[in-house]
Amino acid sequence: MLEQLIDRDGGFAFGEARYPRGGAYGPLRRRYAMVLVLHEGEAEISCDGLSHPLRAGCSALIRNKTTLEIRYPAGVTTMVSWCEASPSEETGSAAHVLREPAIVETSARIEALQRAGLDLADAGAGAETDLRDALGQAVFAAVLLDARQAMPAATPPPRIALARDLLRDGFREPWTVAGLAARCNLTREHLTVGFRRHFGTTPSRYLWRLRAAAGRRLLIETAWSLEAIAVECGYKSPFHFSRQIKSVYGTSPSEIRTLRGYRLPSDVAECARITVF
Repeated sequence: MLEQLIDRDGGFAFGEARYPRGGAYGPLRRRYAMVLVLHEGEAEISCDGLSHPLRAGCSALIRNKTTLEIRYPAGVTTMVSWCEASPSEETGSAAHVLREPAIVETSARIEALQRAGLDLADAGAGAETDLRDALGQAVFAAVLLDARQAMPAATPPPRIALARDLLRDGFREPWTVAGLAARCNLTREHLTVGFRRHFGTTPSRYLWRLRAAAGRRLLIETAWSLEAIAVECGYKSPFHFSRQIKSVYGTSPSEIRTLRGYRLPSDVAECARITVF
């Protein structure tokens, strides 16, 4: 279920802040998946224009589509930490997270994982980045585990699941929606509607997200040229590959290769506005 919420290959960033007399963070304009842990004080999460209160001792799993802003009331001392990731295109039975944050009591497990991730927040590339990303996945998994009872179970029909598996296993192939539908003995409309209902995206967008994730891994793990990676991952040209990497991850292929998978936190990636009262 974790893959329905976050892009595991997109990297993770941890951070923390103290607002002695309140303040605000954002608005952010890119899409994020975020676990926000409120250690002290109060917060109001504005996700895609809808507001949600968060009290001390609770954590929120947030996925925004357009904007995200977090406000801390004036006159209240607030201590907050977070773990950021890229949202997955596949939402499935976790799609309700798109409608409102999943809020849980902050367990000792969440607290410990978050603290371990914060200890590596400024670590460099390489093995420390791998460990930070593993901790990031664990933070999201821990919150999801505690929120699971609120999530409806949903199993895709066999032919829709087959379509997803064919794309996963053969993302390098030159798939078309018509060809995939025929392979699964479905009409194009049935495939598209079923895919969107169960995975929260279209077959085409899901396929391109798979290709982008594979390309990102090759940028980090190999010295291949952009042209070679583009061909290997099913892109028409290096330009097409570079453009989509920038669209999905908010950074260029050369920056991903230089940083070796290190995820820039939102305040750096967007020069986000931080207001402290």
